[in-house]
Amino acid sequence: MTRLANIEKAGYFPLPASVTELILSYIAAPHGGRILDPCAGEGAALVTLARALDLEPFGVELHEGRAQAAREAVTEMLAGRDGTQRDEIPRVLSDSYQSLITSRDGYNFLHLNPPYDHDDEDGRLEYQWLWRCRPWLQPGGLLVWVVPQHLLKFRKAARYVLSHFDDVRVYRFPDKEYERFRQIVLFGVRRRRATVPEAGAVDNFRTMAESKEALPLLSRVEEPVYTLPPLVVKPDDFKFRSLFVDPAEALAEAAQCGAC
Repeated sequence: MTRLANIEKAGYFPLPASVTELILSYIAAPHGGRILDPCAGEGAALVTLARALDLEPFGVELHEGRAQAAREAVTEMLAGRDGTQRDEIPRVLSDSYQSLITSRDGYNFLHLNPPYDHDDEDGRLEYQWLWRCRPWLQPGGLLVWVVPQHLLKFRKAARYVLSHFDDVRVYRFPDKEYERFRQIVLFGVRRRRATVPEAGAVDNFRTMAESKEALPLLSRVEEPVYTLPPLVVKPDDFKFRSLFVDPAEALAEAAQCGAC
């Protein structure tokens, strides 16, 4: 795991609530499903998206304080659905996403707002998070990737997005929010099989990093643009846990289920 202590402290830019609401207008989820937020922060975006779309929320957050806040927010949301607590498995892990063990193709919605940083070993962290997390999104599932606009100029990232995602649309934040970090929202539907993008398509994609005017403004739409597909990984086959065992959780499980 690379520079986790620094990553924990830096690059944390929670999604503004106003932007989350705009993103929601693009999405319909008639079949329900699961949302994964591997950089969940305090869980505000995760809970808002899961509640509005009736999705099962799952998150990972390295910072223990933010992870605890996310757990509490998710627990409150789930309890509010039917007045009962239904957590057979943890919903928010305080850990690195690199330690997550979860089902390949287990989610129909991947919300990815990673740290904005560069590492000498792995390059741009935003790209690293994308290629590591993409296998957890099922084919036909929706990616929402929130990153600084200048990341679009990186050829490696451009090729990866166009290889693995279809129906890609990119918007800049509304003006008030954009001016601080120059962030964009990229929507994309995961392809069943990766393709080799044409050089011209990659070059066109990279031009979207050139200026504020190169991208349309993220604004509310009257009809959803993306529809989440039914889940392909059923509940009995789904897994979500850390590579590392929490002693307290292990003791609680042993007390409940018995030790082998």
